[in-house]
Amino acid sequence: MVAGSLLILVASVFLVSPIKKLTIATRRIAAGDFNIKLNIKQAGELGTLARSFEEMMHDLQQLEQMRREFVTNVSHEVQSPHTSISGYALALKQDGPSDQERSRYLDIIIAEADRMSKMSDSLLKLSLLESQSQQLRPAMFGLDEQIRRVIVALQPQWSARSISFELHLKAVRNDLYCHLANHYTNR
Repeated sequence: MVAGSLLILVASVFLVSPIKKLTIATRRIAAGDFNIKLNIKQAGELGTLARSFEEMMHDLQQLEQMRREFVTNVSHEVQSPHTSISGYALALKQDGPSDQERSRYLDIIIAEADRMSKMSDSLLKLSLLESQSQQLRPAMFGLDEQIRRVIVALQPQWSARSISFELHLKAVRNDLYCHLANHYTNR
């Protein structure tokens, strides 16, 4: 009986100790600490689990480093056009620039604002692509209202650049008419 109790005690230490180490390591990783060495040398399932855990921890550490570098780079990229826009806007407020200079300053401000907008769009697209947890959920909506909102929001920019809006669809006109008529007749 004593031998059995000792065997159970040794087995529980052998099994419980690595699980405790994994639990502590999990909490530290969740807190952002990736400087963990498990030192679990066991064979079998616990050893495999420990090695897989260390690989995951290494991958997470690399992802965190990439995320930090990305944020630093984006911050720098956004700061450059922001500085240009601010500088040229201040120059416009001052007396002195000729009409030609004012026009050139405004062109630069518009170009830099466009550049910032494209960066923002790219970041949003990247965020959507990277987000594996967020699933696209199609929903019913009025296309006419969506198009109207876009036109209203962008109209000042389009007017400033003499851009007009037209929507053309490649379809058989009569078939499209019939489909639309059937859809709205059957409501």
